[in-house]
Amino acid sequence: MEETEKSFNTLKIIFKPDGINDIEESILQTCIEPFKEEEKEIKKELKILSEIFKVNGNLDEIYESIILFSKREFIFETATGIDIFIENINTEKTNFLKEIKDIIKTMQGKKDIKSIKSCNNKLIELKIYDGKEKENKLIHILTKFKEQPDSIEFLLKTSIQDIGNLQEIASMNENNFVNVNDILYMGKCIEFFKDIGNFEEIKKMKDFELIEKMNKNAQGKKDIYLYFEKYINAYNQIKLLNKAVDRSEFLKYKIETLFKGCEFSLSNEKVKLNNEQESLKFECKYKAVVNKKDEEITLTRGEIISLRDRTLLAKKITKDYQYFIDSITEIINISNILNEIYIKGYPKIINIKIDYKVEIINKQIKENEKEIEINPQIKYFIDGKEINNQKVITELKNILSEIKENQINAYKTKPFIRYIYGRQFNLLYNDSDPNKKK
Repeated sequence: MEETEKSFNTLKIIFKPDGINDIEESILQTCIEPFKEEEKEIKKELKILSEIFKVNGNLDEIYESIILFSKREFIFETATGIDIFIENINTEKTNFLKEIKDIIKTMQGKKDIKSIKSCNNKLIELKIYDGKEKENKLIHILTKFKEQPDSIEFLLKTSIQDIGNLQEIASMNENNFVNVNDILYMGKCIEFFKDIGNFEEIKKMKDFELIEKMNKNAQGKKDIYLYFEKYINAYNQIKLLNKAVDRSEFLKYKIETLFKGCEFSLSNEKVKLNNEQESLKFECKYKAVVNKKDEEITLTRGEIISLRDRTLLAKKITKDYQYFIDSITEIINISNILNEIYIKGYPKIINIKIDYKVEIINKQIKENEKEIEINPQIKYFIDGKEINNQKVITELKNILSEIKENQINAYKTKPFIRYIYGRQFNLLYNDSDPNKKK
């Protein structure tokens, strides 16, 4: 009974002006803990205590002080999270970061309500949050990054293509220490930053500008914190997987996968693929086992060029590697001609499909010697009509030559047409020339 009365008398101080500063932090923390999810209940408890102690006090003011005290750890963790994040990215630092560091310093030294209130107001003034910490997704993400600061740069330097590679590698081994879903979550985090900019663009941003853009982006994404939480929890395992990857073995696996069968779709029409900027259609689709299920994977032009270039850098260029380099280079050249046709403004859409399949036959020459035989089964189609690969290039070059010839003739005979170009030129020229077939 005496101990209970002693505890009650300790809490009685809270009703004095600034009395909360004189209560031991551990006691106050113990009293607040049960009400963290239901802060409004604190008001009821204060009213009960004021009646027990038979004291008068401004309950609203005391309530505000208790709520501020309960935010002390949150304010410190938020400021520290922002500081660690900005320092790891090494973005352009302004007075914003200085103010964040001042908050950290203040919260490390002083524990009075006035200082806590000042730091809380500063976070609101800096547009970090609006006073409702539970609803702020970005703060949860930044404080989670504190657990693995290295995971920030690793994430920003990883491309969507790398994610696809990691998924395939993780799927190749059922006993892998990384779950394919963890790689998918990491991919969601990469997409989050891609909405803001690439790594170099982000580094050039001002610190406050980056935080503002991240905050805005986070609020519009329902489960974004969950993705970052899953990624950061699995970061060490993902990093180990990335280091453990035998790059030469994976390159071989990727080429063999495409040789088994894939489909290229090329056009002089612009499309948007994999959340990237619009570009001329160039897709390579193939099937692969991901997470024990057959999935269709799409590679972009940049990813195909990257794969071709990595093959060129292989320590040993075998016969099958050389064929892959040559055949892919031919497809890239076709896309280059389509790009020229697009720039010249050809008004018709040209669709090219390539069924790409290559059989590799291992022939035994001698007892311990084998020779590779290449059996290509590649089919080319223009607008649904099958055509020889060389004829594809010839036909496209003929279209390009015709466009150039039309332009030269038009500029000679119709001086005013010099003021238009591209698609407008071709539409107008073809409509105005009576010799052209409609």
